[in-house]
Amino acid sequence: RYLQTSLRQLVLTEKVEPKITLETEGGGYVYGVFTLLAQNTNPWTYFGPLAVSGSKSASFEGGLDFLAIKHMGVLSTLSLMTKLVRGEFSPDDGDLVQLKNQNRLGLVASSPMPMQLDGESYAPSSQVEISSVESALPVLTAGAAAV
Repeated sequence: RYLQTSLRQLVLTEKVEPKITLETEGGGYVYGVFTLLAQNTNPWTYFGPLAVSGSKSASFEGGLDFLAIKHMGVLSTLSLMTKLVRGEFSPDDGDLVQLKNQNRLGLVASSPMPMQLDGESYAPSSQVEISSVESALPVLTAGAAAV
């Protein structure tokens, strides 16, 4: 269900003009973004037996990794789906911007946009801040105490 919701959001995203500007924690900006994937672990999710990931380096021990998508044509979206399953992204891919190990990221949209987090839909918003909170969730492993 999680991947279905994400894919539906990608398909329904308005593809005429990008609406999102990102503000990184270092004060830099990324303009012309259609949509953004955030992950704190690798893989991001699964499509049946296939792992899906926008960042192989994402982990609970670091900040958040983001994949900003700057082009949403049919061919670029199909290419993105292949890259997500392979987990392979080129640093010179102009359609994508990767931000790694970020503690905070601000999003400002020119008009309210739908949002989903962990497969749940939220009301459209034009301004969002995403933050990484270290040790916010205890993780239990077999035979060990909470980490």
